Amino acid sequence: MEPPDKNADEQRKRAEERKECGNRMYQKQKFSAAIEAYTEAITFCPTWTVPLVNRALCHKKKRDWAAVIMDSEQALRMDPDLFKAHFFWGVALLETDRCEEAIRRLEKALQLAHDREAAAEDIWRQLARAKYKQWCVDSTERQERRDKMRANALNDLALRANHLRQTGVDEATINAQIKEQEGLLEEVLKEASARDIKGEIPSAFTCNLTMEPFRDPMTTPAGLSYERSYLQEHFNKVGHFDPVTRQPLNPKQCLLNKGLRQATQEYLNEHAWAWGECA
Repeated sequence: MEPPDKNADEQRKRAEERKECGNRMYQKQKFSAAIEAYTEAITFCPTWTVPLVNRALCHKKKRDWAAVIMDSEQALRMDPDLFKAHFFWGVALLETDRCEEAIRRLEKALQLAHDREAAAEDIWRQLARAKYKQWCVDSTERQERRDKMRANALNDLALRANHLRQTGVDEATINAQIKEQEGLLEEVLKEASARDIKGEIPSAFTCNLTMEPFRDPMTTPAGLSYERSYLQEHFNKVGHFDPVTRQPLNPKQCLLNKGLRQATQEYLNEHAWAWGECA
């Protein structure tokens, strides 16, 4: 057996001291000082991901998105399952308008943080922001294409009307034909724009407490559904009774409704504007 590396132990001890110093600076919101301390910790122990992720958080607080991405990427090379690194990287991508990449990164973070309720809630909100922001971009592009299509089609109809006049067709007939074609055009464009029109989310997909779309719906014996985190908060702070019916309710009687969760997810993906209600 090889003797313990006393130098490595000493380096790790000094790294932990600098990490704790960074934590104290972070709590005081002295983010630049915290970054310096975490950097020293990383110097002492380059393979330790904790100060690296903590430094990424400080860069996030300072909105230095390039530095956030650099630290997160470095941490994930050492440990690909660090949900915080995926999360910070995803937020940085979102803030720099790289929504599609942000969505993939945040979905990975959410997958890894499934058993950490508070963290998962934060990731879910940022993921919703990313998906809504991507919908806004896509919706604007689709509207621009529809406007261009309308302009081209109306120009073609005007050319057709002139051609009909030159061939001796009377004005009343021309107007009737053009009006009919314009009506068909608007009907097609209206149908094409349906996915870009905001509406009201069906109540079946929203929590009876928050009126927001479900992430993790829990269903009671009475058939009412609530978002898990808010129902748990109700039990902890208010009491063990149904928030709506006010009837006694044992938390163990509430079951995760996976079918409703899947249905809500499908609705949100098909009506991406609704992600704005989750952000």
